[in-house]
Amino acid sequence: MRDFRASTGRRTQGRELRQKLWRAHSKLELINPRKGNHYTGRRCQCQDCPGYLFDSTIDFGDNLPTVHINRGFSLADQAGLCIVLGSRCSVSPACDMPISVGESGRDLVVVNLQKTSADKHACLRIGATIDEVMVPLMAALGIPIPEFALSRQIAVTRKDGAISVRGVDVDGTPNDLLWNLQARYGYNSDELLKGHVEFNQDASGNTANGTRPGDRARLLEWPWEKEDGRAGVEVASGARYCVSPDTLAVCDEVVVDCKTRGGVRNVGSRTGRDLEHVVLDEFEGKQCSAVWLMFRCHYREPPVRLAAPADGSETLYRIDYSPSAGTWGEPVVLSHDGPAPMETVSSSEPMETGVEGVGLPAAVSEDHSVCLHVTYQDQSSEGKYRCFHQLQVQSEAGVVASVKYSMPGQGFKNESVVVRDSPFQMKFGPCWGRPHVTVDLSMADGTTIEGVFSENLPAEDARINLPLHTSMSA
Repeated sequence: MRDFRASTGRRTQGRELRQKLWRAHSKLELINPRKGNHYTGRRCQCQDCPGYLFDSTIDFGDNLPTVHINRGFSLADQAGLCIVLGSRCSVSPACDMPISVGESGRDLVVVNLQKTSADKHACLRIGATIDEVMVPLMAALGIPIPEFALSRQIAVTRKDGAISVRGVDVDGTPNDLLWNLQARYGYNSDELLKGHVEFNQDASGNTANGTRPGDRARLLEWPWEKEDGRAGVEVASGARYCVSPDTLAVCDEVVVDCKTRGGVRNVGSRTGRDLEHVVLDEFEGKQCSAVWLMFRCHYREPPVRLAAPADGSETLYRIDYSPSAGTWGEPVVLSHDGPAPMETVSSSEPMETGVEGVGLPAAVSEDHSVCLHVTYQDQSSEGKYRCFHQLQVQSEAGVVASVKYSMPGQGFKNESVVVRDSPFQMKFGPCWGRPHVTVDLSMADGTTIEGVFSENLPAEDARINLPLHTSMSA
């Protein structure tokens, strides 16, 4: 099994593994050892295989897999015509294949804008781009050029009160292709609610923005919203950066929409040998109605919506993505066991993005400007339960002037507290139960927004969007 996530771990844990393991591993009969430079730091997910994974790239000096190089020379020996497209033919042994065709007197055609090592052996040399040659040639031959498309397989299972979603390769091995899973509970809008991200191990290789592995940030822009496929984040200092999703892990947390009291659960973590993203099928009495699959956006692929599976079911989908159109096709059911899904499956819908030829999911709107962040912990000792909460309100700089937290009739020394310094933090605990808290905002423009949040604090980490239109007064 090869690790397709070549960018994750190679320059951090991979280097450490090379120093620690390569002396022993170099004595093994490996498919392609490549001098031990390509450890990713991850283990094989195949059953009963404890092996370490190399990424699947080939660098200068690396050996090509024997089966492929032998097939290449066999085809070169049989070819009556060989066409070189875009290669300078300067790296052996691959370059020896087309050159051997020309040296033997058979037809060799070279298409390149610059000089190549195969030019003197070619019977025809064309100084043009590949498309300028191949598109009209294929049209003249009446052969359609197939559109490049990504094909992904996703397995969705629901049992024992949980929904699990995982990527699967065509040979059945796990495929870590999902960046995040967002489950919906009583929240039916197409808006994808943002939460937090954490910089992963590869952040140590990025010194430009000063972030380190483990640092948390607020997600401002999804990567597919940006033309370069990078995510917009805001770190604790207030600084904002655009970074690759490969260096970010989506935090597991609940984001509540105050308008509908519904919410979503983001699950970026993966569990078990199958690398499953697992969510509860119910949250505060609301059943999961749908799941959104989010990818690492190597091709700016937008999320895909799947219906919540029926209890006791397992479904394997195939979904195909067109990078040129920026859209997914309708998911195709490859296999299904158990009851039918709760509703018809639906993929993402294209929308206008301002970038020609690229579509994104419909109704991906801007995030709320003011959010309540809740951090939760609990302790149980000798039959006694105690919980701890830390609250903070985040907004654009200069928007909120102060925050009033009110918790009357619950035994607190102060039944209300006004916090005037950003990020307006407030701590509760130890408490025997989750306190009921009302949040009022005083805005920088002099207005007051009362009751933007008024209920018991949740029993888990959460990010809650605060409406800015409730009982507003000057």
